[in-house]
Amino acid sequence: MAGLIEAISIKRKTFFEFEGAPYVCLDVEVSKPTARGGQTLVRLKMRNLLTRAVFDKTFKAGEKFGEPDLVKVPASFQYAGGDGVGLHPWEGETKPVYTGPTPPYQTLSDREKYTWMKAPRYEGRPMQVGPLARMLVAYGSGHAEARDLVGAALGKLGVGPAALFSTLGRTAARGIETVLLARRMEVWFGQLIERIKSGDTRTFDGSKWEPATWPGSAEGYGYLDAPRGALGHWVQITDQKISRYQCVVPSTWNCSPRDGQGQLGPYEAALTDNHPLLRPEEPLEILRTIHSFDPCMSCGVHVLDATGAPIVEVKVQ
Repeated sequence: MAGLIEAISIKRKTFFEFEGAPYVCLDVEVSKPTARGGQTLVRLKMRNLLTRAVFDKTFKAGEKFGEPDLVKVPASFQYAGGDGVGLHPWEGETKPVYTGPTPPYQTLSDREKYTWMKAPRYEGRPMQVGPLARMLVAYGSGHAEARDLVGAALGKLGVGPAALFSTLGRTAARGIETVLLARRMEVWFGQLIERIKSGDTRTFDGSKWEPATWPGSAEGYGYLDAPRGALGHWVQITDQKISRYQCVVPSTWNCSPRDGQGQLGPYEAALTDNHPLLRPEEPLEILRTIHSFDPCMSCGVHVLDATGAPIVEVKVQ
């Protein structure tokens, strides 16, 4: 816990902790007392970063909140075998060191550095991000609509909750989340129209827009839960110039390789269970599992067998 934040100090996009959960401020209104002895009140529109729920709540100006633990995202840049400890993105470096075979490939080994992907870890553990993770959090926290839709989907498919942790679960979660978002769009649109009608036409906070107002040296970060999952950017500025910029994007989390402790990333872990192949020469079952993560990668993917022979090659025109 880095420190305490008073309610009166909270501004839009401020992160804070309330009742043990992390929140971000979407908007703030300050009401000053009109009578002697009255209290200044701060009304916050706040989003729970775990459940994504948005609501308004009023606090006294002097109420204090903790700073949420939102920077514990060390990224291990070593791959199988390990080169040392992981580094926080603010200290991260992107220095590829390929130790695999040189083309033309005869075989590919997963005992050396076998991928260009980094291995981010949260508190030392790999994390799956995306619609399934969000729906599981919503379901587990008691979100009524999410529980109803998940229950209806499981009932229609004739499977139990354990089926959520699968290719089917990831695909279903994407559809369920789409339904939830579609239902909320009308509510959000109505709120937007009401704000505009009331005269609130703000679109952004321009207080830091002019580079001349920036400090000579600074560091910052931004978090967003994008459609594919958790997205983080870290920047360091030295002499008013960017000296380091690191991103940990959703596919970095999900496509993570094994780390120095031998822990599998989500892609690999999803392929370690029983994957019977109807046609081994056309391993569509494997491709469907990876596709269920909605990977952000090149459209040209080559599938090889254990000897390095190409099984199938797909080209997108």
